[in-house]
Amino acid sequence: MPKTSPLLAAAALVALVVLSGCESATERAERYFRSGMTLLEAGDVDRALVEFRNVFRLNGNHKEARLTYARLLRDRGDEVESYGQYLRLIEQYPQTHAARLALAEMAIEHDDWPEAERHGRAAQKLAPDDPSTRAIAAALDYRAAVRAANRIEAAKAAATSRLLLAADPSNLIARRLLIDFLATGPDPMAAIPEIDAAIAVAPTQFQFNLVKLQLLAKHGKSAAVGMQLRAMAGQFPENEMVNGLLLAWYMDQGDLDGAEAFLRRLAETAGAAPEPRLTIVEFLQKNVGKTAAASELDRLILTRDANLGLYRATRAAISFDSGDQAAAIGEMQAVLRDAEPSAQTDDLTVTLAQMLLQTADKAAAAVAVDQVLARNPGHVEALKLRAAWQIETDLPGEAIRTLRSALDKAPQDAE
Repeated sequence: MPKTSPLLAAAALVALVVLSGCESATERAERYFRSGMTLLEAGDVDRALVEFRNVFRLNGNHKEARLTYARLLRDRGDEVESYGQYLRLIEQYPQTHAARLALAEMAIEHDDWPEAERHGRAAQKLAPDDPSTRAIAAALDYRAAVRAANRIEAAKAAATSRLLLAADPSNLIARRLLIDFLATGPDPMAAIPEIDAAIAVAPTQFQFNLVKLQLLAKHGKSAAVGMQLRAMAGQFPENEMVNGLLLAWYMDQGDLDGAEAFLRRLAETAGAAPEPRLTIVEFLQKNVGKTAAASELDRLILTRDANLGLYRATRAAISFDSGDQAAAIGEMQAVLRDAEPSAQTDDLTVTLAQMLLQTADKAAAAVAVDQVLARNPGHVEALKLRAAWQIETDLPGEAIRTLRSALDKAPQDAE
């Protein structure tokens, strides 16, 4: 029997170990993938994602794991990371239709038309009869037709979208195309039923609601605008733009009761935050009168919640403006005696200083401003008061330095 060379035996052992290691990593990656899919079937998405990341650590070319991982990220709303995962997948497997399709859809959603064209046309070559692919191709054709001002070709793309929506009403790319085609046509209001259909499928997508609102407003449908704004305020309760527009609509209609009721609903859902309640006070003062505003503050003061000091100070400011200056200053001083140091306390102290100035007590006002600036050297309103006094006492150089400090904090402050 021939004797084996020690060098040859060592090389064979190394090769065996290497092969064994490769097989082991591949097998472990596959076990992680199967585990991830089992967790996914059980609804445990978080742990499934961890398992898929373990797959990539061992096998970065695992197609199904990458495809599933990217889809889960997209479903969760993490489109940036999802997009990157799909891109990596098509670098490895450029003929993957599902990846090309997802990339094209996300690109269209974000108006990235060069990327939509690249991935959409690739998806079209891979699966030209797939309905989702046809919707993307129609969107690309429609955009090209619009850019060329070719209404005939645009109509063809819109017709394709109608056919696709008849089979699948949830296809939002086809729906967007049809909405745009109708809204830019001779009867823009014909787009409203299509927008409503889109909202029914995707009620949380703000853009469809906004398009409907703009279309109604453009064509003078005031009552429908109000209905749409109320629906949007219910669907997007924290959207400040929507809330502001609805309040403006109530005011434009002369419906003060409706405006007040809306503001009170906002205050009820705002938790302990004082701003919505003070907005009601400001609304009453501007539209009903100081007496109504003062009564609202008296009601808030009786609740004795965490914002009691702020409500008392606001009530004192109304009293001051109504002519009861001495009592108002006394109330402000009482509020500040009990107040903990804070940004709000500094603001109230500056308000007191402004009251004192109006009663010609400049010395006490200066003391109040000094107290604020000692705690907060960048307080803009306090700095403006100090600069005004420096100008009055012929200290322009110091006033300029003070105002520069204020501008550092509030560069857009015109005063």
